[in-house]
Amino acid sequence: MGFEYFYGFLAGEASQYEPNLVRNTTVVAPPKTAEEGYHLSEDLADDAISWLRRHKAFNADKPFFMYWASGAIHGPHHIMKEWADKYAGKFDDGWDAYRERVFGRAKDKGWIPQDCALTERDPQLAAWDDIPEDEKPFQRRLMEVAAGYGEHVDVQVGRIADELESLATPRTRCSSTSGATTVHQVKARTAPSLNCWRRTVFPPRCASTSMPSTSWVASTCWAPRWSTTSTTRPGHGPVALRTRG
Repeated sequence: MGFEYFYGFLAGEASQYEPNLVRNTTVVAPPKTAEEGYHLSEDLADDAISWLRRHKAFNADKPFFMYWASGAIHGPHHIMKEWADKYAGKFDDGWDAYRERVFGRAKDKGWIPQDCALTERDPQLAAWDDIPEDEKPFQRRLMEVAAGYGEHVDVQVGRIADELESLATPRTRCSSTSGATTVHQVKARTAPSLNCWRRTVFPPRCASTSMPSTSWVASTCWAPRWSTTSTTRPGHGPVALRTRG
């Protein structure tokens, strides 16, 4: 949120568990620790809902504009294990098969013309069948974590929308996403080099209680080959809420 009131983060690769937060012009600590269940998306939604209630109580007739931009699903992909586990097995057949399914669903929903053809996979990106079998469990987990992370932030957006409904606030609401990342895509000829580099440079947590780099939470970013499957799914991006009148 911004303008007359701001609460959020400034970093591009902000931790979802231990972010550096700013309220207006003052650096503040998160309201609780990661061990106590803190997550940035939930905190931002909580604060937005609190602001809406205050506005309703003190300025009910005053139009407002709220810009709510989550850290999700920007990297690092930090999400609680139970959210990632909801997608266990959903991506076992790899990015090539999943890409075909996403494309087919887009046609079924009328998002793209029926005669639209799927572009060929970038030749720099390995086919799922060509990567080592012992690498596939890690690659599957990357997408499971990303999917759980995306659903989790969708729930937070829904909480804000539900609050607007409960307050009977006349509104115009729009949402957008920047889509899946292409970061390092040109270097993605081999997954081990890319994934090991990212796990080293972007640790999953900053505190001494960090989980090891081999843990499920170490999915700090989509592998580029998963990104090519995910351009039609919701991703990180802002939600703007503007009242009429």
